[in-house]
Amino acid sequence: MQQAFVRSGSGPDRLKKAMPPTIYDVAKRAGVSITSVSLVMKDHTTNRVGKKRKEKILQIAQEMGYRPSNIARALSEGSTKILGVFIPLRQTVFSSHFVTEILAGLQSVASQHNYDLMIYSHNTTNGRVTAEELNRCKYADGIAVLNTRLSSQQDIEATIHDLNGIGRPFVMMNGYYGTQNINYVGIDDMLAGKVATEYLVAKGRKHFAVLSGSRRCPISSYYLSGVRAGLAGTSIKIPKDLIAYSEYDVDVADAIAARWFECPTVPDAILAIDDQVVPPLYRAVRKRGLVVGKDVAIISRGSAAFARSLEPNLTTTEIAGQEIGEKAAHMLLQSLRDNHVPPKRILLSSPLLLNASA
Repeated sequence: MQQAFVRSGSGPDRLKKAMPPTIYDVAKRAGVSITSVSLVMKDHTTNRVGKKRKEKILQIAQEMGYRPSNIARALSEGSTKILGVFIPLRQTVFSSHFVTEILAGLQSVASQHNYDLMIYSHNTTNGRVTAEELNRCKYADGIAVLNTRLSSQQDIEATIHDLNGIGRPFVMMNGYYGTQNINYVGIDDMLAGKVATEYLVAKGRKHFAVLSGSRRCPISSYYLSGVRAGLAGTSIKIPKDLIAYSEYDVDVADAIAARWFECPTVPDAILAIDDQVVPPLYRAVRKRGLVVGKDVAIISRGSAAFARSLEPNLTTTEIAGQEIGEKAAHMLLQSLRDNHVPPKRILLSSPLLLNASA
């Protein structure tokens, strides 16, 4: 890119960058108002500025090399057509299949309405989106926050507090069970646990185990509550040592599964809170000389696409990430169009997709 330089002062010649012309410079040289320049640069065919004056403005703008700032133009119009997205994760957001599905849903709806997504990086080690991070998205019309495995109930409540403080429409997705009146889209995780458990009970399974996610994440406790609700009215009890937390770490899941299948009595039904911890379960079952689906039924909570990638195919309570993103984007755009629309809370069901693992 070429850079313009001017000589400065007397004495030794020095070079410094010339400042790019502004709308004020064009207006001053043309002898017109800033409003006239803005109207012409926004629409060269406008009838709100006389023909001769319009030609003069365009000529001077070209001579001076003036280019209107997209951000400045957007701000003057009251909209940047940008939706800010925050996803508190330690690793890259694209390493999670669930997150990429959410982003696909957001982007699909946003693009239909001529909006772009801007993903902001997360700078802390917990699941809270901080006020400092939110202040970086001052050019976004609205904000979408996806709670993740890092997000405790306290983190989420603190994020909502700071979101309310910036005075812009926002929507939250995943894992919120509080009482604040906000735009929210998520899964009924308690129902997902209950439906999966009732199915296994109906199939005659007796010895249950639960491989959960993070202790700090509200999803874990709500899913487990659903499992217990599904066992209500039966004589089945889950021993404490058969309820474990993987912290979404495959190595930890491997160790847990190995321990379970070294016991004299092994589980004949396992509920997993996340797809990524299922392969260790398959390995442990096979190492014991048992068959997944026949000797040990396994049901996960996750993606239909991932379920089909395993052999045998995994029975799962489906989390439709793309649908969550789509509904969240629609909700946020509606708030941008009309700030008097009351907040909504949408809880999607998790249909049980039956496959050979249970």
